[in-house]
Amino acid sequence: MSNTFIIDIFRGIGATQIAKELTESDYRTKLGNELWHESSVRKILKNVKYKGDVLQGMTYTVDPISHKRKTNMGEQDKYYMESHHEPIISEEMWNQVQEIMKSRHDTFSDLGIKENYYNTKYTLSNSMECAFCGRVVSRKKWGKGKVGWQCMDAIKKGKRACNDSKVIPQEVIEKAFIEVHRMLLADNQEIVNNFFEKVEKAIKKNNTFETIQNLKEKEKSLQNQIRKLLDMSLNETITEGEYLNKKSELDKKLTNVTKQIAKCVVDSKEEERIKDRVSNIKKNLKCKQNIIEYFDEDAFKCLIKKVIIGENDENEKDPYVLNFILNSDNIDNSQDDFDDVKMQIAEFDCKVRYFVFNIDENNNRSKEIKDSIKVKLFSDINTNINIPTHSNMEC
Repeated sequence: MSNTFIIDIFRGIGATQIAKELTESDYRTKLGNELWHESSVRKILKNVKYKGDVLQGMTYTVDPISHKRKTNMGEQDKYYMESHHEPIISEEMWNQVQEIMKSRHDTFSDLGIKENYYNTKYTLSNSMECAFCGRVVSRKKWGKGKVGWQCMDAIKKGKRACNDSKVIPQEVIEKAFIEVHRMLLADNQEIVNNFFEKVEKAIKKNNTFETIQNLKEKEKSLQNQIRKLLDMSLNETITEGEYLNKKSELDKKLTNVTKQIAKCVVDSKEEERIKDRVSNIKKNLKCKQNIIEYFDEDAFKCLIKKVIIGENDENEKDPYVLNFILNSDNIDNSQDDFDDVKMQIAEFDCKVRYFVFNIDENNNRSKEIKDSIKVKLFSDINTNINIPTHSNMEC
């Protein structure tokens, strides 16, 4: 196989998509395997042999009797020889590929993506949830060479464990994400901008800082009134009974104001978190600015926090709905408490042709062709922060 094919494709799509296309083609690995992995593609892209150079000493012999070899991690010297043989691609092209790979790595490192963030075997793993039972949605092979995703309970325990769950083909989920990506970055940016404006208006409307300052002034005033009341009692300007009654009234007001201040402080921290999350969404949107034509695992992990498969409304259950939850976390700090869906941003029908199997009450199986799947985009940011205003403060 000409490896220029891989180099050329890498200019437009990622290593995962290259591996997928090679697996679907007639090309085989050097060991004769049909299945290509993303790691194998990356090794080829980084191999200096294809530009005519050789790096010797990558491994070394540990035991001359058993001939056991070990990867050289600096224990011995390595030797680099330039122009060792006829190159398959030019050095300029090879260097260009390395720059592309480094650029992609640096982009996601800046966003806080850790190395072990990509250690799941499949891109969609650990990011899919069943709308009907809340369990993880797992990968499943079905049909001839097809891959789909379904509720883990339905796969392991049988259909009765999660009766409403259906298998959604992987290419349908990937196609839907491509459309979500296009919507976010090109076709309907006003939808996202309107969402940002709504969040910012909600924060400005609350004006927590000013509310806290007013409450603190009220707190100080009440404390001064209590001190003056004590002086009047000591000077016998008022009776002990008058002092106790008035002090009890002021204490209640002071306690109420103190509680409101504490509540506002919590809400102000919440506002700061929301501001950070909005900033993270904007940053995540910048991580993959070019419109993708193929499913891109980096773009998916950067933009999407979770995909909930299905819709579980009180009146109707629909297994053919994909709910994409926009990522508002720093990717290296995703263990946050914002797991609930808070606000819908957009909804559309993704045009994609696929087939599903239905089983009736008599256990008869029938094939159904579908032309689209409903896609919804949500944020996990809550803009409904209830903060006391001047009109409803009880003092």
